[in-house]
Amino acid sequence: MSIRYLFNTINMKDSIMIPFKKREKISDDKVRVVQRMLVHKNELMYYPKKCIKCGLCIPTCPKESRFLAEPDDPNLPGPVETDPETCFFCGICDYICPTGANELLINEEHKLILCENGALPELKPIKLKSKTGEPVDKILQGKIVIDASKCPEDCKLCIDECPMEVIEFTSLKKDRKVKLNRDNCIYCFACERVCPVEDAIKLVRTRILYDTEKEEGEFSNPFSEIIKKLISVEAKAKNLGSLAARKSDLRVKELMREKG
Repeated sequence: MSIRYLFNTINMKDSIMIPFKKREKISDDKVRVVQRMLVHKNELMYYPKKCIKCGLCIPTCPKESRFLAEPDDPNLPGPVETDPETCFFCGICDYICPTGANELLINEEHKLILCENGALPELKPIKLKSKTGEPVDKILQGKIVIDASKCPEDCKLCIDECPMEVIEFTSLKKDRKVKLNRDNCIYCFACERVCPVEDAIKLVRTRILYDTEKEEGEFSNPFSEIIKKLISVEAKAKNLGSLAARKSDLRVKELMREKG
């Protein structure tokens, strides 16, 4: 096979240099980061309409390539974006995503090499549905407590932000009572991120649901890092900080304006 033939198999308008990487918006519901080499192509597909902003892919990305998009940026359909310069197509965002919003393709075939070579265990999710009716895999267990006595009157930011309809209030008044559908909680921290009162919501993750045929220590470093980044207290602080998006701040300010 000649070098000339290999080059002709690549879209030449994109192949300024090899390997070539770029991010491109294909449609409102499809964005991809693509890496092309001579006879190999990696594609990380992202489907914004499937994304529930759980944020699990952001702290678990080993290259910190995932980030929350700025609100109302037409070039970043978001809500989560990928830096094409740093992404190295490990597939962890695909592995950890509860809705299938991320998909790693290798030569146009869906593949997760880290699972195939035993570096990551098979996840054993609980099958749920989001409040919009989309399928969601619950891969985390934990605890959630809400102190309704601390809730500001008329505030329901946590209800609006929760993708799983976990939280119910008897009213929006100061003496409200709270009911929690804990079985539906996927422990994404969405409620804590938007809550304007410190410690009104307390949420912790305790374990990842995976095939326990092998001991945790038998898996390679990627899985140890995922556990560390999702379960530890330090990880929670970092996760809440990285996902405290400007959009959440704007919603809090909007509520205050409505009350004023």
